Amino acid sequence: MNTKDISAGTKDLTFKVNATSVGKDVNPYDNYKELVLQLAIQADMEIVGISSQDQIMYMNKDAKYIKDLMFNHTFQVRNLGPSTVETADIEFQIPHQYVFPPVQEIFMRVLEHQLQTSADVNCSPVKGFRYWNASHEIPIIDPELPDGELEEGIFELNKRRPPSVSKRSIYRSQLLEDFEEPMSTSSVPESALSTSNFSMPPSNRTLFLNCTDPKVDCFVVKCSGGPFLPNKTQTVINFQLRADLEVLHSQLNMKDIILFSSFGKVSIRDPKGVVQPEGHKPDFVNVHTRFIGKIPEVSAASWIIVLAIICGILILFLIAMALYKIGFFERGKKEELQALKNAEVPAGVDEGSNFQAEVISGDNL
Repeated sequence: MNTKDISAGTKDLTFKVNATSVGKDVNPYDNYKELVLQLAIQADMEIVGISSQDQIMYMNKDAKYIKDLMFNHTFQVRNLGPSTVETADIEFQIPHQYVFPPVQEIFMRVLEHQLQTSADVNCSPVKGFRYWNASHEIPIIDPELPDGELEEGIFELNKRRPPSVSKRSIYRSQLLEDFEEPMSTSSVPESALSTSNFSMPPSNRTLFLNCTDPKVDCFVVKCSGGPFLPNKTQTVINFQLRADLEVLHSQLNMKDIILFSSFGKVSIRDPKGVVQPEGHKPDFVNVHTRFIGKIPEVSAASWIIVLAIICGILILFLIAMALYKIGFFERGKKEELQALKNAEVPAGVDEGSNFQAEVISGDNL
């Protein structure tokens, strides 16, 4: 059966069979039968991601924060078939700012995405944010969310290090009502994979920045489009990011590692009811970048130093007393040699003889 002429979205095919004979049919009512063939559209959408740098130093030798740390998170979406996907939805979540006192500042700025695709795909951030403008030293945010001065219809912050707080984060419950589409509040799956050779850093030294943390607000970008032809169409979305990690100083405490994780997922919108094959490729992914700092140096309190000195002297005294009790300081050999020196020299032995020399030599010992 050739299925190329079957329109997309067809759920079943009905075959009508009617049997006739030249002779007299005793029961003509059972000559008709309808056979229904259920159809399923199968497609496997895959998304993978990679960071331009797996590790980045965010402090210099003087333990000062490095400014203007730039890196990329790149995602690739493709259809592994066997059927064509007419429309796919793609969503990206990028940790953007801390919204828990005392930190309520943007630590990661997202530049406008770079899109390479052979399909008709459009991407844009959700309402409430605009991309960081790389041509200026100031961020541009939605004019509906005032946080500075309005000049010629473009909202701009002061030209110092931007301490701006996302109003969408603080008043999220109010703004969600104004969104045309509610923002996804689903958690990032823990099983989301990363394409890089990723190993989890020690938790006691790491500050985790990901979209599962309620204290972290994420910059959300949504894409939609198609068609995605099997093994032919692919879409690459690149996000250039600028980190300002100094605003997280109060959250680091004794931690020297920051694990930054962005998230991407893809879903099939059209055709409806698409079945993914068993063992299909992942349709969500985490991309990680590890920022390495310097472990803070901690000086011991003065009372600890004084106590350690006293304890050391006490231990030394106890060791000396124990050695004295077992006779470690008694010099029995020296006393014997002294007795020999003081003894009277036997008659007939010259003063310069070897015997006297040995006595003297023993005394010197």
